[in-house]
Amino acid sequence: SGIDPEDSEWEKNNWKTKIKKFVREIIENEKKYYPNDYKIYAVDEWTKNSLIEKWDLKPEKLCFYPNIKTSHFNYNLKNKKDRIINLGRISPHRRIDEAIKIFANGSKKEYEFVVIGGLTNDSEKYIKYLKEIAENENVSDRIIFIGNPSFKKLKDIVEESKIAIECL
Repeated sequence: SGIDPEDSEWEKNNWKTKIKKFVREIIENEKKYYPNDYKIYAVDEWTKNSLIEKWDLKPEKLCFYPNIKTSHFNYNLKNKKDRIINLGRISPHRRIDEAIKIFANGSKKEYEFVVIGGLTNDSEKYIKYLKEIAENENVSDRIIFIGNPSFKKLKDIVEESKIAIECL
């Protein structure tokens, strides 16, 4: 998104982020080790190589995330709604707060924004924070939150939506 994580209000005030940053600064230059009885999932070749180099992992212990089976989805452009969806886990480090601000300042008034994905321990508090942002940006009536959807619900929302994004 081109937005520095340190600029997010949530990140600045989140004690978990402050602790992670402190720990990262202490161990950043040290070689890391990971127990051999775990499988690690890498999202791409660069991540895989980084894990091998920095964590001294054996290549055979690394897996790639399974591909999305797009054949399970129906792409009918005629039935699309004026909807943008954020697809992914609903948690603070996903920076959904920034996506809401961008949506508020750049979307057409007829569009709705659906945040759909898995919930984490801090999702409830984060969703409350996101609703406050939506209220302040005057878009709360156009934002919907759906946590832990069934595959059918997720499939229906994806198939009906014109735009899908993933906040990182």
